[in-house]
Amino acid sequence: MPTFNFALKIAGRTKRKTSTSSISVIHKNIEAVIKVDAEGKYYIVHEDVKYSIHPDCYNNKGKKEIYLKRLDEYGHRIKIVRDKDSRVNMNNEFYCPFAPGLVVKGNIIKDHGLVYYYIKQIYNLGGIDLTKDAVNEWREYLDNEKNFEDGI
Repeated sequence: MPTFNFALKIAGRTKRKTSTSSISVIHKNIEAVIKVDAEGKYYIVHEDVKYSIHPDCYNNKGKKEIYLKRLDEYGHRIKIVRDKDSRVNMNNEFYCPFAPGLVVKGNIIKDHGLVYYYIKQIYNLGGIDLTKDAVNEWREYLDNEKNFEDGI
């Protein structure tokens, strides 16, 4: 008659994992305006220093609002509002969770020796002081897009 061994092995205790992260926060809660250069790279300016956006901020999974990286035929930016079921990661080449001219709040961090701006919150509101700067930046961006399309 066959017999079965139902002995249970007691798992050994695992060691407590310690964080080996090399991320450090330089400045906290910095409000800035998203800008884009001629090469299409996003950045912010804080105290006359240009900071690029951290690569993790480009992930649009779980974001309610995303923006198409091109303009429509009338020169307007395209904003897509998604419901909870369709908040999957879209292609970062075409879609982004922020757009030039929007006001953002975040931290300036140092990650593996490189300094980035890490976005925590995106504002798309009127009536705040930075909105005026955001509108001006967006107009500059539109002029750059138009000059690029015209071949200037």
